[in-house]
Amino acid sequence: MRQIKFFSFLLTFFSMLILSSNAQTKIFESALERTGTIELFTSEGCSSCPPADDWLNQLEKSKDLWTRWIPMVFHVDYWDYLGWKDPWSSPEFSKRQRTYAALWNSDSVYTPEMVLNGKEWRNWHHLGTLPNTLNLPKPGILKAEASDSGEIKIKFSPEKSQKFGASFLVHAAVLGFDQISNVKSGENRGKLLRHHFNVLEHVQAPMKRSSEVLEGKLDLSTFSESRDIRRAIVVWISSGEDPIPIQATGGEW
Repeated sequence: MRQIKFFSFLLTFFSMLILSSNAQTKIFESALERTGTIELFTSEGCSSCPPADDWLNQLEKSKDLWTRWIPMVFHVDYWDYLGWKDPWSSPEFSKRQRTYAALWNSDSVYTPEMVLNGKEWRNWHHLGTLPNTLNLPKPGILKAEASDSGEIKIKFSPEKSQKFGASFLVHAAVLGFDQISNVKSGENRGKLLRHHFNVLEHVQAPMKRSSEVLEGKLDLSTFSESRDIRRAIVVWISSGEDPIPIQATGGEW
């Protein structure tokens, strides 16, 4: 009888270990179809940006969030000189926007600017809903395992019918929600601005090919202990130096 109880105890103990281990890792996985991305380039120093921020904020309530569409908000730094330094601005994000502009043979950048699946999207404010996602390409399945320590393991299984470049980069961004600013100077002086989907951190690394699968690792340990904010993670891949996301996945983290 004691032996049975002992084995029962061991079984319970190891079951708890397994459950605990699973709880420490979150898995995000895309469908075969492309997950759309909406990138907003904005600034708290720009008076025309709050309406765009508000429009994107509403996507938080979309039933298709994380599965069909993933929004990301990049705060640029080139308006900081106007009297208000955007607390979330980064020269890296301004560079990303200029990379897009160069891809489109454009000589200038502006805010607010929406980028839909890697293409400039000017008529976003005329739509009450997101554009139709039918007939999207099927690049393959992207899977990311994000541990509590901040280590992210990524696998991408591309469809054989799709043609991509020889090299791939994997990216990860931490998104912050309910980011609030009481703007005290500049063009938006006196306004209380609220942001969702703010990119707080971005990392990238090359991917390695293993048979028919591409694999990569990223480190977001800087944010692994940041439990005081509501946050999400977005993982996407791109080909070579091309900034356009090929496939993406993500969710609250």
